[in-house]
Amino acid sequence: MRGGVVYHTNFSLSLARRRFFGTFQEELSRDGERQGLMHCFDSSGRMALGAVSYIYSGDAQPQLLIQAFHTFPETVRL
Repeated sequence: MRGGVVYHTNFSLSLARRRFFGTFQEELSRDGERQGLMHCFDSSGRMALGAVSYIYSGDAQPQLLIQAFHTFPETVRL
């Protein structure tokens, strides 16, 4: 397409057990310290961990890639 914008989106949901969830959040936090935009939410009380939202953008000419990861500790299986 000449001069236009093509938009693609993809969503996925992965359920994690408690022991893997903490590791995943740590990895997101480390990535967020180096690049992207990250916000750590306070714990709601069910688990010691609060949710994390991490957004990263990359430039791969002629494309712009935006990835977003969000964790939901309240849904973790015990």
